[in-house]
Amino acid sequence: MFTNKFTPIDFSEKALFDRYLKIKRDESIANRQPPSIREVYPVGDLVKVKSRHYGLSLDDTYENAILKKEKEENPGRNELFPKIPLRKESDEQSNIQTPALPNTPQPVTTSNIMPQVNPTTKLTSVESALLSPTEQAIRQTQRS
Repeated sequence: MFTNKFTPIDFSEKALFDRYLKIKRDESIANRQPPSIREVYPVGDLVKVKSRHYGLSLDDTYENAILKKEKEENPGRNELFPKIPLRKESDEQSNIQTPALPNTPQPVTTSNIMPQVNPTTKLTSVESALLSPTEQAIRQTQRS
């Protein structure tokens, strides 16, 4: 970090291989086909990514740092991220006439139906059926 250059951390090949062996054992117990070793233990791919990113400048954007590194390593090669020209809108597309939307229906409002409260217990039938005696007492005091 002091040099403003990226230094990737090392990975443990033994830990990756041990993980593959555990997955292979678990899959065989479950009578399933284990994944290929390359899916769980991609050492070659990890080494490629590590070497590609080693020494990238942290002062620049990722894309620019990759471009600079590619140019340094392969001076005669084309750009990694070539510039793609933007497509200009044609006059046909900018003059499309769209019709007005039809009137949309308004939502139907439902009346606020109050549940029937028993005047003696001050509870609805659902509250009487579902609440414990303690909860019924609390609800009765809320209605008072």
